[in-house]
Amino acid sequence: MSHDVPQTDPVRAAPLAYAITPRRRRWWPLLTLGGLVLVAPLVVSVLMPSFQGSPDRPLRPMCARNLRMIGTAVWMYANEHGGSFPNDLATVLLMEELGADAFVCPATDNTAAGGATTRAVAANLTAGGHLSYLYAGKGLTVKSPGDAVVAYEPLSNHGAGMNVLYADTHVDWVDAPKARKLMAELNAGHNPPRPEVMR
Repeated sequence: MSHDVPQTDPVRAAPLAYAITPRRRRWWPLLTLGGLVLVAPLVVSVLMPSFQGSPDRPLRPMCARNLRMIGTAVWMYANEHGGSFPNDLATVLLMEELGADAFVCPATDNTAAGGATTRAVAANLTAGGHLSYLYAGKGLTVKSPGDAVVAYEPLSNHGAGMNVLYADTHVDWVDAPKARKLMAELNAGHNPPRPEVMR
C-alpha cells in the first residue's frame, strides 16, 4: 500500500524588510556621505576649542606644576623658620630643594639661572631672564588665609591669563580680566585680594 505524498510548491523566501536590495544599494553611499556632511561640522565645533586659543595652552600645566613645587618649598622654609614665608624666591632657591629650572615658565624665553655654587645661582636668579614668576609671599605666614597670593606670573607669559600660587599651596588659572584685578589688588596692598573686587 502506498501513500501518495502531496506535492507542494517549495516555500519561497519572503524578502526581508531590512535587506539591501540593488535599488537601496545605489542610495547607501549617498546616504552615508550625506550623514558625514551633516555630522562633520558638529564634530569640528566640539573639538575646535581644544585646538584654538593660545598656542602655549599645553604648557600651562607645566607652569602650574612649577608654582606648586615653589609653594611646597615655601612651606618647608616656613616650617623651619617659625611659620614665616621667605622674603623672596632667591631664598627658596638657597634651600636647595628646587633646581633653577623650576623658576622658569616653559612658555617664556627665560633660561635657568646658572652659577658655580647655589649662592651664585640664587644671585643670578633675579639678574634678568631667569625668573618667570613674581613673589608676593613676603610677610605671609602659615596662618595667612588660604586665598592669599604667594606667587604669580605676569600676563606676558601666557597672554590669556596666568597661574597663581596661593598660601594653601594650590594653584589656579586666572583669566586675563580677573588677573588684572588681582594684580591691582596686590599693588594696592590687599593680599588676599578683596572678594568683592575679584567678582
